[in-house]
Amino acid sequence: MDSVINFYSVRAGYSMSNVAFRAVLGVAGLASIISGVSATAATVAVTAVNFGSAMATAQSGDTLKLVGTFGYEEIVSRTFASTVTIDARGATFTDRFVLRDSSNINILGGTYNIVGANPYTRAISVSGGRNININGITALGSPGGQGIVFNGTTNATVMNSRFNGLQVAMVFGTVTHGIASHNAVTGAGSDGIDIANSHFVTAANNVCSGSVPTPGAHPDCIQLWSVTGNPLQSDITVKNNSATGATQGFTAFNSMGGELRVQITGNSIDGSFPQGIACYSCVDSNISYNKLVTLPGAAHLTNLNIIGGSGNTVLGNIITPYAGPQVKTNVALASLELTDGDMANFGPPDLATLVGPMVAGSAATVPEPASWMMLISGFFAIGLVRRRRPRGAVVAA
Repeated sequence: MDSVINFYSVRAGYSMSNVAFRAVLGVAGLASIISGVSATAATVAVTAVNFGSAMATAQSGDTLKLVGTFGYEEIVSRTFASTVTIDARGATFTDRFVLRDSSNINILGGTYNIVGANPYTRAISVSGGRNININGITALGSPGGQGIVFNGTTNATVMNSRFNGLQVAMVFGTVTHGIASHNAVTGAGSDGIDIANSHFVTAANNVCSGSVPTPGAHPDCIQLWSVTGNPLQSDITVKNNSATGATQGFTAFNSMGGELRVQITGNSIDGSFPQGIACYSCVDSNISYNKLVTLPGAAHLTNLNIIGGSGNTVLGNIITPYAGPQVKTNVALASLELTDGDMANFGPPDLATLVGPMVAGSAATVPEPASWMMLISGFFAIGLVRRRRPRGAVVAA
């Protein structure tokens, strides 16, 4: 302990005996040192001008209070012993905020105005790292933009945030241990939350409403899928979420192998698209106590489809009788979803094929199928494709 005290006394600028330093520091200060929190944790005022230097000198436990307008910003290879908080409640971003290979960072609040229509237009991009928590942000955009994209992150959390007008609000790609909770998605051009190639991720108490599907999109509030050549996605919980409007609900379409131990429980969907809840090739999964309603005037029944798989529990789901004209029967839907040209884009693309050219460094050679396919493929290359704009570049809102 004396060596620890000597270290922190030097950092704080003290020159005193260990006994005197103990007296000044007190019990609370000693406890913070033992837990890895700096005894000199500071709150630092940050603008776009000094963001880089403030981040470079930040210490464990510090809080950076962002004020004003920011363009492109990034945090690269910063790992802290204890959490550093980026308090962005007084900040507006007009370009991406990128975290790459960094750990133990909280992002609190902030408004992100995202404009553009390519798969790299995002509010927050997180590649690698661990213990990244995002709480209370507002992401506003246009079709083509994405809110938060995780790729290869351990312990990723998004809570209490709002997303409006984006193509996709959140992507959890190759995440181990993640949470999306109490978020609101409105006006999405495609999906609310995409969870792909991940394990131990929970999406709970989220709301999707007012979807405005872009051409070719078949939107889902929450969609899951496995990726060819990787272990099956597993241990995903989709619980107590609600979706309303021109959207599908909570779905796992897996022509690529299926899902292991998925829980889809207690959700509600009032939709005008088919596939209220779907679990294709799911194994040892639980699809129970969900409520499905087809909105008036819908062309398709908002239905529950459990196709293939084994060892699944399907219990207590309520499907409200459909009063409108039923264009396609349940039996027809079950067979058409994978063959009919109008339904062919329900499932995710073969992401491994789309990622290949980008891994090789040639993003321009990526094929362009339906727009949402391209959008949700890009996150697997975020750590490899660096499209940095000059600091301070501003995109008009």
